[in-house]
Amino acid sequence: MELYHVRRPEGPKRPVVASLPHSGRYVPPGLAWQFTRSPRPFLFGTDWHLGQLYEFLPELGITVIEATHSRYVVDLNRNLDEPIFGHHNTSVIYAKTTRGEALYDIEPTRTELNDRIIRYYLPYHRALGELVEQTVAAHGRAVLLDLHSFGMADPQSDIVLGDVNGKSCPGELTGAFERALRERGFSVARNDRWTGGYITQKYGERNEVAALQIELKVRAYLEGPHVDEKMSGDPDSGVFREASKRLRSAFEEALEGIG
Repeated sequence: MELYHVRRPEGPKRPVVASLPHSGRYVPPGLAWQFTRSPRPFLFGTDWHLGQLYEFLPELGITVIEATHSRYVVDLNRNLDEPIFGHHNTSVIYAKTTRGEALYDIEPTRTELNDRIIRYYLPYHRALGELVEQTVAAHGRAVLLDLHSFGMADPQSDIVLGDVNGKSCPGELTGAFERALRERGFSVARNDRWTGGYITQKYGERNEVAALQIELKVRAYLEGPHVDEKMSGDPDSGVFREASKRLRSAFEEALEGIG
C-alpha cells in the first residue's frame, strides 16, 4: 500500500496545502504481529473518515496529502526527539495506546524503530515538504492546514483552531476561519488544549508559510453511541453530509482572496 495519497486541485490552484496525518488505519502485516492480541488496539485516536469529510478541498483549489497508515505505525505529527519510543504525546512511536493500554506483546527493537522512521515517517515529510516548497515557489507564500479530529468530551467546542498562540499563522487568517465556522453553526475556540502540533509548529516557523491546525470534534460530524474502537460512525449519514457541506462553505469563505 502507498504511504500517502496526494490529491491535486481540480480547479484554479490556491497556495494552500492540507495535511491529514492521522486518518490512516493500515498496519502492515510485518508490524501487526507485534501488537497485543486484544481487539483492534491501534484504532484508538484515529481521525475517522476525514478524507471523505474534506473531499471537497481539491474543488476549492487546495492540494491534499493524506496518510494511509495508522498513527500506531509512526505518528507523523511528532518530531524525532528522543525518546522515539514512549508516550503518545511526545514520541513518534507509541509504547502504549492513546488510552494508556498495553500495545505490544513484543516490543520493537531499536533497529526496528529506526526502520519504521525510515520507511514510514521520512517519506511523508519529504512529500509534504515538497508540496509546501512547490507552493511557495509558485506563489511566494503558502497556507498549510493540518486537519485532525478529537473524541473526548473536553474541550466543549466543536472546533479548536491552533496557531501556536498566534505564532504560526496571522491572526487575520485564524480569525477568518473562526468567523466563517461560527457563522455555519460550529462552536469554535482558539488554542484550547491544542495549540498546534509538530507539523503546524515546524512549517509555521517560516515567514512564507501560515500554518493552522484545525481540530474537529467527532460528534460534530459522526453519529453513534461511541465513536472509536467499537464503531467508526456512519460517513453516509445526514449529519456527516451536512457537516461536510458546512465545512466547505466555511473554508471557501475563510480562504476568499487567497489565490
